[in-house]
Amino acid sequence: MRIDFLVRERLMKRSSNTLGLCFQCGTCTATCPLSGEASINYVRRLIKYAQYGFVPSDEKIIDFIWRCTTCGSCASSCPRGVDIPSIIRGYREILQEKRITDPKITETLWRLYEAKNPWGYSSSDIKKFRLSLKELTQSTQKPDYIIFTCCSSVIDPVSQRVLRSLNKVLRSLGYKTIVLEPTCCGHVIYDSGESAFLEEYLSYVSDLLLKLEAPLIIHSPHSLYMFQRIYPEYGVKIPVEIYHHTQILYELISGGKLKLKSTGEIGLVTYHDPCYLSRYLRITEEPRHVIENIPGAKLIEME
Repeated sequence: MRIDFLVRERLMKRSSNTLGLCFQCGTCTATCPLSGEASINYVRRLIKYAQYGFVPSDEKIIDFIWRCTTCGSCASSCPRGVDIPSIIRGYREILQEKRITDPKITETLWRLYEAKNPWGYSSSDIKKFRLSLKELTQSTQKPDYIIFTCCSSVIDPVSQRVLRSLNKVLRSLGYKTIVLEPTCCGHVIYDSGESAFLEEYLSYVSDLLLKLEAPLIIHSPHSLYMFQRIYPEYGVKIPVEIYHHTQILYELISGGKLKLKSTGEIGLVTYHDPCYLSRYLRITEEPRHVIENIPGAKLIEME
């Protein structure tokens, strides 16, 4: 094993100096969604490697680094508060520099570079999306709220329903809204460890975001995380307030401006916290408050 103190310091900095706190208890491995597929404690072993400044060459360990979804389950359960996802991202940056990467990730990044979206949809798909939301993307008045459209919204019917419903609610209360053109926030670049590409891409996106003059509402937890946490690290400070859509709904309900009406019996409702919304951004109560204010809905927590 070759110990590299420069790698160790790099990963230490990436983890906000929490790397050295790990005492190998194994809680991270027990809570990792991928551990059920592995015969080796990959998370714990990887953190020990990081403490030594060792870059693994084992294909199984490297595969694990790329398969991690950075859901944050490991970090949220760590008794020492080690920022494990950031250490994994640090390893990805190192592997990218060594050109050791997953072909599918490389393919995704090329799609984003060439078409400005990681999904591979065409310009005709974007045109259809624009036409379907024509009444929401055009406005002659200064908006009270601007709604950011995640790149997945072009092909995701659920995201499209969220956009329409949120606009319907806000406009029914007298607010002027406008939906931005679909734009990738760059999270896939950040999570892949391609820091040089991320800097280049953010310069492109910042041209759009720095012109905003009204509060920005986002429904994608990943986009919200990028705008609030990562963009400022790269010197991009969006000049308006940024909210998740559940925060806006929470404020409207709490302020008495929005009263939900009954549409019939609903019954038991449960809620699955999005990983980035809850573990990274600590937004947990607002979505529950909205659900609890739906007439006929009884919120129960998942076991």
